[in-house]
Parts: sequence; C-alpha cells; structure tokens
Amino acid sequence: MLKDHRPDVVFFLNDLMAFGGLTVAQELGLRVPEDMGVVGFNALGLNTVLPVPLTTVSTPRHLMGVTGARTLLARLHGVGVARATALPIKVQPGGTTRAQPKRLQAEV
Repeated sequence: MLKDHRPDVVFFLNDLMAFGGLTVAQELGLRVPEDMGVVGFNALGLNTVLPVPLTTVSTPRHLMGVTGARTLLARLHGVGVARATALPIKVQPGGTTRAQPKRLQAEV
C-alpha cells in the first residue's frame, strides 16, 4: 500500500518522531527527500547529531510560557481574555524536504 499511496511529505508531532520516521523510511528503501519528505515540530536541536538536517517547525516556547502564565493570572483575577492566541512559528528548512512541483503548489 505504501508504494501505491505514498505521501509526498509526512509531518510528525515532534522532531524525535520525525527522526523515527526518517529511520523507517530509510529501512524501507525510501530516499528522503527524493521519494518522501519528513518534517518535525518544535526544533528540538537534533540537527547537531543527525546525518541529514531535519526540516522542522520552530515554536516560540518562551513566548508560549509567558503568554500562558499571563492568561492564567488574568483568568484568576477575573479578567476576560481571548480564548485562543496565535503565536508566530518559523519553518527551518533542512535536508529532509524538497521544493514541490508548481502543480502541487497551486492546489494548496
């Protein structure tokens, strides 16, 4: 089934899981990123020990903590706060993804 319905890119919950996915892809004989891309999340700093730099999404962990603490304190003091807060993220390109054909870019 993987051969017939292989995804172009697999986005993992975190960088550690992406490393596992990268390992499994290689064990299956898949070339990353030529056959399938791998993307992690949270920029855990694994690129210093991986043979191929992992493409990952970096989140502002410190800002997330500060925002959460401020929201909690506001709620404890009866101050109305937004139910959700959007924070910036940054894609850190690595060697586990490739540029997509224009045909796929137009579909997004």
